[in-house]
Amino acid sequence: MHEELDLEGLTPHEATSYVANYVAAHKRSLQRRRKAEEEFARWENRVRLAQQKGETELARAALARAEKAATEFQDARAEEKELSITCDLLKQRLERLSRQPEFSVDAEALLSHMQDMLDSGTLGSGGPSA
Repeated sequence: MHEELDLEGLTPHEATSYVANYVAAHKRSLQRRRKAEEEFARWENRVRLAQQKGETELARAALARAEKAATEFQDARAEEKELSITCDLLKQRLERLSRQPEFSVDAEALLSHMQDMLDSGTLGSGGPSA
């Protein structure tokens, strides 16, 4: 398992906030992918228009921009897919974490109680005497 996907040791609030950050990153990647897709379509259309008008140099320049836009689109799509999978996993783990009972231990009180038991001789004597 990836360490960054481990919610153990986090409070419910911290875990929720952690997952929310990933969800926000996923939404940003979705917007980035959409913009990259639009940019690719725009340059692809410009290539087609330049070719139709016989503008070879213009078509070649537009093709270079379209190829760059295609690469950006592919990168954005891959990032979006990866974040989508990560968000799904984190949401499942957060759901599982929210169903677990929350235990809290007051370490100071426990230590004090154990010290009292040692002092009174009820701890470490091998149990109750018969």
